[in-house]
Formats: sequence, structure tokens, C-alpha cells
Amino acid sequence: AEIVAGPGEDGVPHPSIYPTTLFNFVSPGAKPAPDATPDHGLPWDDEREYGWTRNLSKNHRNRNKRPDSLADSFIYTRDTDTWECAVKNGYFEVTVCVGDSGHDQVGQTVTVEGRPVISSVRTKSGYFHETTSRVRVADGRLTVQIGGSGLPGTNTCLNWVQVVRMR
Repeated sequence: AEIVAGPGEDGVPHPSIYPTTLFNFVSPGAKPAPDATPDHGLPWDDEREYGWTRNLSKNHRNRNKRPDSLADSFIYTRDTDTWECAVKNGYFEVTVCVGDSGHDQVGQTVTVEGRPVISSVRTKSGYFHETTSRVRVADGRLTVQIGGSGLPGTNTCLNWVQVVRMR
């Protein structure tokens, strides 16, 4: 059966009138979405200017259920893990997407700059949860933390992060 999802659960980023940076969490060797920066779960790198506090390169899934890699791939954790990217200090609109095109997921949790934006959310197979928040960055790094719901055996599956600098 075809899945008909609303704009907040379709796994597709929404366009912005401002310059946008889109990070796509895909397995090494997988084709990232067009106009997206692929993230393969590697630790922070000063040259790349983004990454994780630990190596998550083995925590990827590509489901091959959808033609687009944005919602078909994700990085996951059962713990709490932190991702950062270098930005100029200022205000940003950050959209995060969690979900799994192949399985139901429960207990998904995300914070952006220390603010909870997704808290123990359940997504059905093929549906996603997208949320946008406005944050202020004062240390030169946008910080996104995934996991930590406290529910045993749960994954947070992060598909993509869209970063828009506000003017």
C-alpha cells in the first residue's frame, strides 16, 4: 500500500528562501541526496567541520524502500550521541527528521543546542517526524544530540538535518 504522509511526516525537507545546508546521514558508499552533504557517522574533523563525538560509522541503515536517500537512510543510536557542525555565531532555523522507512521506531529523542525538540516520539514504518526550531549558537558549533529517551531497546534514527541561517 502506498504511504500518504503529511508534510511533517513525509521525510522531505521543506524549501527555504534563505541559504540552506542539508546533511544526509547515509552509509559509506551510498549515494547521498542531491544538494546534501553526506555524513557517514565519523567523528568530528577540523577540515570537514562536522562530525560526531564518537565513531558511529557502523550505525547506519539504508532501507532501499524509497527512491530518495534522505528518508531511506539514517544513522541511529541506542545511547546518547552528539553531532556538531561549524557555523558562524548567530540565529538558525534547524529542522531534524527521525524515522525509519522499514520499521516502526519508538522513543526517538533529539535536542538542538540543548533544547528538547523531539521527546520519545514513535514513528510508524515509512512515516517520519520532522520538527523545526530556532536556536542561537554562541560557540561556533551547532550541536544536535540524539537518543537518551531512557526507554530500553529504543533507537533514535536521524535521517537528515537542515540548517538555515536566519537574517
